[in-house]
Amino acid sequence: MLNAFTTSAAARPVRWPRAWTGIAAAVGLLLLAPPVHADYAPSLQRAAAHLLSLQQPSGLLRYDFDFLADKGEDMSEISKANMARQAGTAYALAEYYRDSKDESLRQPLQKLLAAFVSASLPLGKSQIQTAIEAVRLHRLPFAQVKLRNALSGMGLLYLPEGEGMLVSPDKTYEGAWAGITALALLAEMNYAQASGDDRFADARRGWRRGLEMLHLPGAGIRELPGATRESSFANGEVWLAFSAYDSIYLGDAEFAARLADLDDYMIETYSDAPQNGFFHWDAIASNMRYAATKEVKFVDFSARQARWALASSTVEDYENHNSCGLIEGMGSVLATLRAAKSTDDRLDERLKKRIDLEMTKNLSLQIPDGTRVLDLAGDVRLDAPRLADNAGGFLAGWSSIYVRIDIAQHCMSAMSKLRRAGIALGQP
Repeated sequence: MLNAFTTSAAARPVRWPRAWTGIAAAVGLLLLAPPVHADYAPSLQRAAAHLLSLQQPSGLLRYDFDFLADKGEDMSEISKANMARQAGTAYALAEYYRDSKDESLRQPLQKLLAAFVSASLPLGKSQIQTAIEAVRLHRLPFAQVKLRNALSGMGLLYLPEGEGMLVSPDKTYEGAWAGITALALLAEMNYAQASGDDRFADARRGWRRGLEMLHLPGAGIRELPGATRESSFANGEVWLAFSAYDSIYLGDAEFAARLADLDDYMIETYSDAPQNGFFHWDAIASNMRYAATKEVKFVDFSARQARWALASSTVEDYENHNSCGLIEGMGSVLATLRAAKSTDDRLDERLKKRIDLEMTKNLSLQIPDGTRVLDLAGDVRLDAPRLADNAGGFLAGWSSIYVRIDIAQHCMSAMSKLRRAGIALGQP
């Protein structure tokens, strides 16, 4: 139940005066600031506990809760966005499980992974399709429309059977978005590393093969089995999943060659055309690829992407919003620069300053235990008993009074990566 406001906040978005910006806004307007922990461990533990409290009998997590509307999204039908965020959250939880060895995560992750397996469809590729891709007709200017229509009409974009697997929330190939499967694969690999439990090995191989079938040689990742188009999200998420797979399961020369081909395409494509949907995924992937290869091209690419992100995603852009996804990327770039012993001290300093600023704000958006009242701007006070039920979750921002699983996902992932790289809050 939502109690009274002193102004009609539910009827309009809350907008802060321009003078109330930065960290002062976090402390003065939203009285939620927890103690700042340099190692992030307490905040990580609370976020994980919050996410585990959301698990449903299906294995999936309750998607969101809007404190102004006093309700969350209906979970009877799962959208592509919802399932992608379920898989991304599983990845963040499994990464935390790997780092923390907290066994309370084992069974919930088993249930999440089983839900992704249950939602998976088989995928295969015909010899004709393989031959067409081998000569790279898909890279010709007419391919995006004419070739796709021709191949689709002949049933040559995919086969609904085979050794590959794709996760689809509605069990249709139209819903089998590549990014969902990439994130499920990342979750499984981290879970298997943490637990030593190989029960999902068949799914791991199937998801990998399904994504390989969506990779166009000399290009990126087909977003859907029935399409030839790419997207920055799918490209970034699959690049990260392939990078992680190669770093864990060594010795597959054919897969390593495929990944090297994808490396070159991603660097060529996004160096001069960075995109928000790609940045934080590419930063994490580049960090993994540099660790595996020690090739300086990944350091240079990360640095270029970071300069673009600093210029295009300003403090003012994020002053009212949770920025954990951005910091996943910036923190990963800083980790890469430091691992490579970069001499670009100016970029190092700019990234560290921005990470400190954003993470101080982001930590202030984590809901403390027992909280039920938020003091907002001016005379606005939100009395929402459901706040206490979502302790440990992260608000979307000071003017977006809701929680959603992917917000906690990105905050957990950012903190895990910063902690692992030794990038402590408030320290050089």
